[in-house]
Amino acid sequence: MAHHLRVLPLAALAVLIGGTAAAQGVSARFGNDVATIGRPVEVNLEVEDPAGVVDRVRVELRRADQATWTATAAVDLGEGQWQARFPADVWGAGEAPGHLELRALMYGRRGGLLMVLGELEPFEMDALPPALAEAREKALTRASAAPPEVVGADSFSLAGYVGVEGRLGSSARARAFIGAGGGVTDHVELLGRVVVGPAFAEPDDLAGGGPLALAFEAGARIYVHPLGSAWNLFAEPCGAVELRLPGVDAGAGLRAGAMLWISPEVAVDVSLGGLVMAMALSPAEGEDTHLGFMGGLRLGIRFGPERRREQAR
Repeated sequence: MAHHLRVLPLAALAVLIGGTAAAQGVSARFGNDVATIGRPVEVNLEVEDPAGVVDRVRVELRRADQATWTATAAVDLGEGQWQARFPADVWGAGEAPGHLELRALMYGRRGGLLMVLGELEPFEMDALPPALAEAREKALTRASAAPPEVVGADSFSLAGYVGVEGRLGSSARARAFIGAGGGVTDHVELLGRVVVGPAFAEPDDLAGGGPLALAFEAGARIYVHPLGSAWNLFAEPCGAVELRLPGVDAGAGLRAGAMLWISPEVAVDVSLGGLVMAMALSPAEGEDTHLGFMGGLRLGIRFGPERRREQAR
């Protein structure tokens, strides 16, 4: 008999402990709800009940300055979710509290009390004025919104280009370039480059230029596959202005090539093309303005996020 008397207080204590204490495999916790002062109060409760022994749930609420509880039955929403709703008059009179206190009682199918959540230490629900509650709800809604799906190139996601080129019909036959590109659709990218090279063995009709050629190019790459694809073919109509210091040439043309991604953010591309140029559009001394042709092979490296984004989808 004495042994049983020692066990009973321990069993009662286990039932009364709040938080996520378990009884017969049952555990529960309150949701992250906020009460709006002067409005009905909704309380959400998550109950883990693998054996299905919980038959009903009663939620009790009080102001922090009150001794008595107001109780209401929770509605079973399914999948372990229960919800209780208290009318707006639960706030009572007087100054609005900073929080409300909650506890929940779970009963079995035969009417027995299985566990009490928040008996020794009630759960505290924040109570906010309407303006603050609405601002908090908007902030949480924005934070939890799913990010937009990214397909191929995002709008003007900048990528960098560096590389070298061998060119014919030019005073600078060996060149290096640096540039940037921005994808405007999955298949189109706008490009800009600065190309520079030393003048050596220049053609006779461009012999009036200086020791260096500096070119500015702009174009649009049109890809066969979406920009994030593992490999791609492209055509690139472009225009260029070349400063030979002195001497200025200008023209337009077309390149075609292929691009291969070698890592999530690095691709190698090679292209072949040419431009029809107005040579000596602003002539150096001893030069005449005329039409000519420049063309050559270009090898570049592209640094950009599109391949990584495509893989992450």
